Amino acid sequence: MRPKKIRKALSVLLFFLLLLAVPGAVLASDAGGCSWQSAGGGKVFFAGSGSSGGNSQPVSIYRLYYSPAGKILRIYLNGRLLQSWPGSGSPTQTPPAPQPSPQPSPQPVPQPPGGPGSESGKIQGLSADEQKMVELVNQERAKYGLAPLKVNMELVRVARLKAQDMVENNYFSHTSPTYGSPFEMMKQFGISYRTAGENLAGAPSVEVAHQSLMNSSGHRANILNPSFTQVGIGVVEGSAYGKIFVQMFIG
Repeated sequence: MRPKKIRKALSVLLFFLLLLAVPGAVLASDAGGCSWQSAGGGKVFFAGSGSSGGNSQPVSIYRLYYSPAGKILRIYLNGRLLQSWPGSGSPTQTPPAPQPSPQPSPQPVPQPPGGPGSESGKIQGLSADEQKMVELVNQERAKYGLAPLKVNMELVRVARLKAQDMVENNYFSHTSPTYGSPFEMMKQFGISYRTAGENLAGAPSVEVAHQSLMNSSGHRANILNPSFTQVGIGVVEGSAYGKIFVQMFIG
Protein backbone atom coordinates (compact mmCIF):
# COMPACT_ATOMS: atom_id res chain seq x y z
CA MET A 1 0.00 0.00 0.00
CA ARG A 2 1.05 3.61 -0.59
CA PRO A 3 2.20 5.54 2.50
CA LYS A 4 -0.75 7.97 2.06
CA LYS A 5 -3.33 5.15 2.17
CA ILE A 6 -1.54 3.49 5.09
CA ARG A 7 -1.72 6.69 7.13
CA LYS A 8 -5.43 7.10 6.37
CA ALA A 9 -6.21 3.48 7.30
CA LEU A 10 -4.27 3.82 10.55
CA SER A 11 -6.11 7.05 11.38
CA VAL A 12 -9.53 5.44 10.87
CA LEU A 13 -8.50 2.39 12.90
CA LEU A 14 -7.16 4.56 15.70
CA PHE A 15 -10.39 6.58 15.70
CA PHE A 16 -12.61 3.53 16.24
CA LEU A 17 -10.26 2.22 18.91
CA LEU A 18 -10.57 5.56 20.69
CA LEU A 19 -14.38 5.32 20.57
CA LEU A 20 -14.07 2.34 22.90
CA ALA A 21 -11.89 4.23 25.31
CA VAL A 22 -13.16 5.96 28.42
CA PRO A 23 -14.67 9.35 27.48
CA GLY A 24 -12.59 12.23 28.60
CA ALA A 25 -9.24 10.45 28.21
CA VAL A 26 -6.58 12.52 26.52
CA LEU A 27 -4.33 11.05 23.88
CA ALA A 28 -1.26 13.16 23.17
CA SER A 29 1.24 12.77 20.36
CA ASP A 30 3.73 14.71 18.29
CA ALA A 31 2.78 17.31 15.71
CA GLY A 32 2.33 14.76 12.94
CA GLY A 33 0.17 12.33 14.96
CA CYS A 34 -3.25 12.48 16.61
CA SER A 35 -4.70 14.28 19.60
CA TRP A 36 -7.89 15.02 21.54
CA GLN A 37 -9.01 18.49 22.48
CA SER A 38 -12.01 19.92 24.28
CA ALA A 39 -13.82 22.35 21.95
CA GLY A 40 -17.33 23.58 21.23
CA GLY A 41 -18.97 21.55 23.97
CA GLY A 42 -17.44 18.19 22.85
CA LYS A 43 -14.20 16.30 22.32
CA VAL A 44 -12.40 16.90 19.01
CA PHE A 45 -10.15 14.23 17.50
CA PHE A 46 -7.53 15.37 14.96
CA ALA A 47 -6.13 12.67 12.69
CA GLY A 48 -3.30 13.11 10.21
CA SER A 49 -2.66 16.80 10.96
CA GLY A 50 0.66 18.44 10.25
CA SER A 51 2.93 18.94 7.26
CA SER A 52 6.17 17.46 6.00
CA GLY A 53 8.68 18.81 3.51
CA GLY A 54 6.40 21.76 2.68
CA ASN A 55 3.56 19.44 1.49
CA SER A 56 0.37 19.72 3.54
CA GLN A 57 -1.24 16.43 4.44
CA PRO A 58 -5.03 15.81 4.60
CA VAL A 59 -6.68 16.48 7.93
CA SER A 60 -9.64 14.54 9.32
CA ILE A 61 -11.42 16.21 12.26
CA TYR A 62 -13.88 14.19 14.34
CA ARG A 63 -16.01 15.95 16.95
CA LEU A 64 -17.70 13.80 19.63
CA TYR A 65 -20.48 14.94 22.00
CA TYR A 66 -21.15 13.00 25.21
CA SER A 67 -24.11 12.84 27.59
CA PRO A 68 -23.52 13.57 31.31
CA ALA A 69 -23.41 9.80 31.85
CA GLY A 70 -20.56 9.47 29.36
CA LYS A 71 -22.57 8.09 26.42
CA ILE A 72 -21.62 9.22 22.92
CA LEU A 73 -24.52 11.23 21.48
CA ARG A 74 -23.21 12.57 18.15
CA ILE A 75 -20.15 12.25 15.93
CA TYR A 76 -19.19 14.90 13.35
CA LEU A 77 -16.58 14.45 10.62
CA ASN A 78 -15.10 17.69 9.30
CA GLY A 79 -18.16 19.61 10.47
CA ARG A 80 -20.72 17.16 8.99
CA LEU A 81 -22.90 14.92 11.17
CA LEU A 82 -21.58 11.40 10.78
CA GLN A 83 -23.65 9.51 13.35
CA SER A 84 -26.19 10.31 16.09
CA TRP A 85 -28.14 8.30 18.62
CA PRO A 86 -31.75 8.77 19.82
CA GLY A 87 -32.22 11.45 22.45
CA SER A 88 -29.08 13.26 21.45
CA GLY A 89 -30.84 16.56 20.67
CA SER A 90 -28.82 19.58 19.62
CA PRO A 91 -25.62 20.70 21.24
CA THR A 92 -26.10 23.46 23.79
CA GLN A 93 -24.32 26.62 22.86
CA THR A 94 -23.28 29.08 25.50
CA PRO A 95 -25.06 32.32 24.62
CA PRO A 96 -22.71 35.20 23.99
CA ALA A 97 -22.28 37.60 26.85
CA PRO A 98 -24.57 40.60 26.44
CA GLN A 99 -22.74 43.60 25.09
CA PRO A 100 -23.48 46.97 26.62
CA SER A 101 -25.34 49.25 24.27
CA PRO A 102 -23.20 52.17 23.13
CA GLN A 103 -23.72 55.27 25.20
CA PRO A 104 -23.52 58.71 23.64
CA SER A 105 -20.46 60.69 24.57
CA PRO A 106 -21.26 63.36 27.07
CA GLN A 107 -21.53 66.71 25.46
CA PRO A 108 -20.82 69.99 27.17
CA VAL A 109 -23.97 71.91 28.12
CA PRO A 110 -24.16 75.19 26.18
CA GLN A 111 -23.92 78.20 28.45
CA PRO A 112 -25.82 81.40 27.66
CA PRO A 113 -23.45 84.19 26.72
CA GLY A 114 -22.83 86.51 29.63
CA GLY A 115 -22.12 89.41 27.30
CA PRO A 116 -19.10 91.69 27.47
CA GLY A 117 -18.44 93.05 30.93
CA SER A 118 -20.92 90.78 32.66
CA GLU A 119 -18.07 89.62 34.93
CA SER A 120 -18.24 85.87 34.30
CA GLY A 121 -21.93 85.57 33.51
CA LYS A 122 -24.66 86.25 36.02
CA ILE A 123 -24.06 88.95 38.60
CA GLN A 124 -25.12 88.01 42.10
CA GLY A 125 -27.90 90.22 43.42
CA LEU A 126 -29.41 91.38 40.13
CA SER A 127 -32.90 90.50 38.97
CA ALA A 128 -33.33 88.83 35.57
CA ASP A 129 -34.44 92.14 34.00
CA GLU A 130 -31.52 94.05 35.50
CA GLN A 131 -29.05 91.39 34.37
CA LYS A 132 -30.43 91.45 30.85
CA MET A 133 -30.25 95.24 30.63
CA VAL A 134 -26.61 95.25 31.78
CA GLU A 135 -25.80 92.76 29.02
CA LEU A 136 -27.57 94.83 26.35
CA VAL A 137 -25.81 98.03 27.45
CA ASN A 138 -22.38 96.39 27.33
CA GLN A 139 -23.12 94.77 23.98
CA GLU A 140 -23.79 98.24 22.55
CA ARG A 141 -20.52 99.56 24.02
CA ALA A 142 -18.60 96.60 22.60
CA LYS A 143 -19.81 97.48 19.10
CA TYR A 144 -17.94 100.78 19.40
CA GLY A 145 -14.83 99.37 21.07
CA LEU A 146 -15.72 100.82 24.48
CA ALA A 147 -14.83 99.15 27.76
CA PRO A 148 -17.75 97.35 29.47
CA LEU A 149 -19.39 98.98 32.46
CA LYS A 150 -18.91 97.23 35.79
CA VAL A 151 -21.92 96.79 38.00
CA ASN A 152 -21.80 98.82 41.23
CA MET A 153 -24.25 97.20 43.66
CA GLU A 154 -24.53 100.36 45.80
CA LEU A 155 -25.54 102.21 42.66
CA VAL A 156 -28.02 99.42 41.88
CA ARG A 157 -29.65 100.01 45.27
CA VAL A 158 -29.99 103.75 44.57
CA ALA A 159 -31.44 103.10 41.08
CA ARG A 160 -34.04 100.72 42.56
CA LEU A 161 -35.05 103.30 45.15
CA LYS A 162 -35.48 105.90 42.40
CA ALA A 163 -37.62 103.51 40.32
CA GLN A 164 -39.74 102.59 43.36
CA ASP A 165 -40.19 106.27 44.20
CA MET A 166 -41.43 106.97 40.65
CA VAL A 167 -43.99 104.15 40.88
CA GLU A 168 -45.25 105.08 44.34
CA ASN A 169 -45.45 108.85 43.66
CA ASN A 170 -46.72 108.44 40.11
CA TYR A 171 -44.23 110.68 38.30
CA PHE A 172 -41.73 110.35 35.45
CA SER A 173 -38.87 112.79 35.88
CA HIS A 174 -35.15 112.99 36.65
CA THR A 175 -36.03 115.18 39.63
CA SER A 176 -37.59 113.22 42.52
CA PRO A 177 -39.94 114.92 45.00
CA THR A 178 -38.28 112.70 47.62
CA TYR A 179 -34.57 112.65 46.70
CA GLY A 180 -34.08 115.65 44.39
CA SER A 181 -31.86 115.39 41.31
CA PRO A 182 -30.00 112.16 40.45
CA PHE A 183 -26.70 113.77 41.53
CA GLU A 184 -28.13 114.91 44.86
CA MET A 185 -29.56 111.43 45.43
CA MET A 186 -26.21 109.74 44.71
CA LYS A 187 -24.49 112.02 47.23
CA GLN A 188 -27.18 111.31 49.85
CA PHE A 189 -26.32 107.58 49.60
CA GLY A 190 -22.55 108.10 49.63
CA ILE A 191 -21.87 107.46 45.93
CA SER A 192 -18.65 109.23 44.85
CA TYR A 193 -18.07 110.19 41.22
CA ARG A 194 -16.26 112.62 38.93
CA THR A 195 -18.93 112.43 36.23
CA ALA A 196 -22.44 110.95 36.36
CA GLY A 197 -25.59 110.45 34.32
CA GLU A 198 -29.07 108.93 34.49
CA ASN A 199 -31.42 107.29 31.96
CA LEU A 200 -35.13 106.63 32.62
CA ALA A 201 -37.54 104.43 30.66
CA GLY A 202 -41.07 103.13 31.08
CA ALA A 203 -41.84 99.98 29.10
CA PRO A 204 -43.37 96.49 29.41
CA SER A 205 -40.04 94.67 28.78
CA VAL A 206 -36.28 95.10 28.86
CA GLU A 207 -35.95 94.88 25.09
CA VAL A 208 -38.53 97.61 24.45
CA ALA A 209 -36.97 99.89 27.07
CA HIS A 210 -33.45 99.36 25.69
CA GLN A 211 -34.53 100.05 22.11
CA SER A 212 -36.30 103.25 23.16
CA LEU A 213 -33.17 104.47 24.95
CA MET A 214 -30.92 103.67 21.98
CA ASN A 215 -33.31 105.55 19.65
CA SER A 216 -32.91 108.71 21.78
CA SER A 217 -29.68 110.63 21.13
CA GLY A 218 -29.32 111.89 24.72
CA HIS A 219 -29.90 108.49 26.33
CA ARG A 220 -27.72 106.78 23.72
CA ALA A 221 -24.91 109.23 24.55
CA ASN A 222 -25.00 108.13 28.20
CA ILE A 223 -24.86 104.43 27.27
CA LEU A 224 -21.88 105.05 24.93
CA ASN A 225 -20.08 107.61 27.09
CA PRO A 226 -16.41 106.49 27.37
CA SER A 227 -16.02 108.46 30.62
CA PHE A 228 -18.47 106.18 32.46
CA THR A 229 -16.96 103.06 34.03
CA GLN A 230 -19.71 101.83 36.39
CA VAL A 231 -23.45 101.37 36.19
CA GLY A 232 -26.36 100.64 38.50
CA ILE A 233 -29.68 99.51 37.02
CA GLY A 234 -32.95 99.26 38.92
CA VAL A 235 -36.15 97.74 37.52
CA VAL A 236 -39.46 97.94 39.40
CA GLU A 237 -42.83 96.69 38.20
CA GLY A 238 -45.74 99.11 38.21
CA SER A 239 -46.98 102.35 36.64
CA ALA A 240 -48.96 102.74 33.44
CA TYR A 241 -45.90 101.60 31.45
CA GLY A 242 -45.71 98.18 33.09
CA LYS A 243 -42.18 98.61 34.45
CA ILE A 244 -39.88 101.49 35.34
CA PHE A 245 -36.21 101.26 34.32
CA VAL A 246 -33.54 103.47 35.93
CA GLN A 247 -29.93 103.50 34.70
CA MET A 248 -27.35 105.40 36.76
CA PHE A 249 -23.82 105.87 35.40
CA ILE A 250 -20.66 107.11 37.11
CA GLY A 251 -17.06 107.57 36.12
